[in-house]
Amino acid sequence: MTVNRILGRSSAEEPGVVSEGVSGLELPLGRRLKLQGRGTTFYRAVAGPSPDAPTVVLLHGWVASGGLNWYGAFGPLSEHFNIIAPDLRGHGRGIKNRKRFRLTDCADDVAALCRELEIDQAIFCGYSMGGPVGQLIWHRHPELVSGLVFAATAGSFIPALQQRLIFAGSMAMLASTTRTTQLATRLPSALRTRLPVPLRGTARPSSIQVWAAQEMQRHDPRMVLEAGTSIGTFSSRRWIG
Repeated sequence: MTVNRILGRSSAEEPGVVSEGVSGLELPLGRRLKLQGRGTTFYRAVAGPSPDAPTVVLLHGWVASGGLNWYGAFGPLSEHFNIIAPDLRGHGRGIKNRKRFRLTDCADDVAALCRELEIDQAIFCGYSMGGPVGQLIWHRHPELVSGLVFAATAGSFIPALQQRLIFAGSMAMLASTTRTTQLATRLPSALRTRLPVPLRGTARPSSIQVWAAQEMQRHDPRMVLEAGTSIGTFSSRRWIG
């Protein structure tokens, strides 16, 4: 099944399909999809120039979503590639459950999504947190990988083991003592500096700004904090070198 075939039978009225009308922003249709034994995920798909065009899987950064991280890239990239942009677990409309957040689970989620969509191979592009996820896909599911592209990421974000342990302990303590109901109102405000456009200083936020804030409010606060722990303790040096 190619990306084009998936898109060819998608419409805004179809169950599981999400259509968002944001003035000044062309967002591709999104789709909810249940992954057996994993949960219900969400991805955006854009058809490329032909069914035989390579497929690119866009992996977003921490505290973002597929749409929020890559909204400016869908158009230019789709001139050459078929595009899949999932929301990683705990972020946006991605998988949410009571399990502790693990980057390995994110990698396995994306691999399961590719297999469900019958994507044999893809180029995985990871930004920030998407970098470790892409590296783990290559490490755990090498048969799916035809190429890797990374930006603003690393094989280890905190080089020294002692520093990683201190960071992990601090983030774990914050995650364990924070109530979701409290963060539901605090987190979006605390993280507004990560938005692609400012929310403060404008008398009337634009529709893009409102949409960006809504995307962030869909995050699971506990899982986002645990994602910070996973990023801080991640290191691929043992198997990348």
